[in-house]
Amino acid sequence: MTCIIVDDEPLARDEMQALIQEVSQLEIIGKFSNAVTALDFLKTQEVDLIFLDIEMPMVTGLEFA
Repeated sequence: MTCIIVDDEPLARDEMQALIQEVSQLEIIGKFSNAVTALDFLKTQEVDLIFLDIEMPMVTGLEFA
């Protein structure tokens, strides 16, 4: 199952990555600091799961979803 992480805080992205790597069924194919770059990625790539921060600058996680 492929997934991406979208969070504006580097430490939160790193912690989420560490937790996801403990689950062998999950493969991280991208990490993004904002929803805009994540959306650009999703235009060309399919993912099964998105770990998404709610409060981010520019576009919030709820707006992105």
